[in-house]
Amino acid sequence: MKIYKNIYWQKINYFIALSVLLVAALISSCSQEVSVTPPDEPPPHGVVVIDSKPTGAQIYLDGKNRRRATPDSLTWLETNTYTVTLKKDLYRDTSITISAVDGEKKNYFIDYTLNPAMRGKINCTAKPDGSDIYLDGVQTGLKTPAVLTGILPGYYSVRFSAPNFRDDSLQVTVSSSNISIAKTTLVDTTKWTDYTTQRSQIPTNRLTGITIDKNDVLWMGTEENGLLSFDGTVWKSHKLNNSPIDVSHVNAVIYHKYDGTVWAATSNGVLLSNGMFYSIAPNGPLPESYVVALGEGKDDYVYIAEKNNVIVTGPNPIGPEPFLNNKQTASRFWDVKNRNLWGIQDEFTAIGSVVSGTSLFIGTTKSGLIIDQSIYTTANSGILSNSISALQPDPSGGMWIGYKTGVATGAGVSLYKDNAFQNFFVLPSGGNVNSIYVDDLGNKWVGTTAGLTRFANTSDVQRIDYESTGLNITDVRGVVKDSKGRIWIATFGGGLILKKK
Repeated sequence: MKIYKNIYWQKINYFIALSVLLVAALISSCSQEVSVTPPDEPPPHGVVVIDSKPTGAQIYLDGKNRRRATPDSLTWLETNTYTVTLKKDLYRDTSITISAVDGEKKNYFIDYTLNPAMRGKINCTAKPDGSDIYLDGVQTGLKTPAVLTGILPGYYSVRFSAPNFRDDSLQVTVSSSNISIAKTTLVDTTKWTDYTTQRSQIPTNRLTGITIDKNDVLWMGTEENGLLSFDGTVWKSHKLNNSPIDVSHVNAVIYHKYDGTVWAATSNGVLLSNGMFYSIAPNGPLPESYVVALGEGKDDYVYIAEKNNVIVTGPNPIGPEPFLNNKQTASRFWDVKNRNLWGIQDEFTAIGSVVSGTSLFIGTTKSGLIIDQSIYTTANSGILSNSISALQPDPSGGMWIGYKTGVATGAGVSLYKDNAFQNFFVLPSGGNVNSIYVDDLGNKWVGTTAGLTRFANTSDVQRIDYESTGLNITDVRGVVKDSKGRIWIATFGGGLILKKK
């Protein structure tokens, strides 16, 4: 029995020793295959709060856009110094040096309003001098001309006011260290009245021509509202009723004194104020639908210009001039002449007749001026350009001629009289002549795309434009004078303008 016990304990000791050896071997093996690295440093935790007055400035850190706007925080900063730049529209960039400390929170505040360099100025000028100046509705106590200083960057309304003048407001942008300009001309209400869609019942500001009848009723062509009339109180739009024909676009108008009707050149024929409408063949006498210009002749004669044809219409057969075809309609005779008759390839632009009605004048886009059967160009005559844009008879005889802008035309109109051309260099350069009107006192009113010029002679010239009036007189399409001596101006974009007597 004792023997068996010894054997048992020997086995137990053996297994214990073996287990110890195995554990030791395992530990030795693991120590050779597994390595342990030291733990990472904790991330930096410096925080800087950037604020500004006014707020909304973009924050750049060492030149990099952090995609944040004041007020906001810059986080995870190491202990160090940095350059912060703030960028805000209209303000000068502002840079400051900041210091961050790991584990701390710091605040920085930039007050733009304390830096005089951040502010701007507004140079205020207005006609007349001495106009009161208001900034965002508050009277400044200053009068023009004056400079408003110490203005924070932003968007402002500058209003000018003077007795007997219409107030005018301008929107001005002010930026740091810069001088903004607020400049205007106030409208003298004792001299001017404008009829626009904002100030009257006129249906459009885009007028294309004007004439006046014996009753002082104004008749105007428009871009999109047909033929328009105004008796001083009521506006009326005259179109061809109950018809699919579009007569909304009118190129020119004339008052035909012989029968008291107004003729309108439209994009689809000729419309009369008495309701008559002359359209293209075969039902009508016109070979084309687009009529560009009209002119009044002697007695009951009317001159019509299409792009490729000119038509003389009257109560009796017209001759003996050559014609391509003629037609009798509603007691009128129509004599049609094509541009091939003169051997030209470009289009007609204007038409007219001298007061006596013995000569037919036709303007072209680039072939010069046609008088009856002859063609006058810069090469064989004294005209200023081969591009004719306006024709107007002079009451004392002869024909006034206007031109489109060209190298040689810059500043002139011409008068053809007694078989000679006389040039008058009275216009500002850079504008096409749209219309010419001669009043009962011999004043010539020349409407251009650069404003209106009135002249009696080369030493008596007056510019009438925005600079001199404060009104939108930049594209003048026609002028007439009424029986009271008042001047009415049709503009393309500025509506109808009255120059009081």
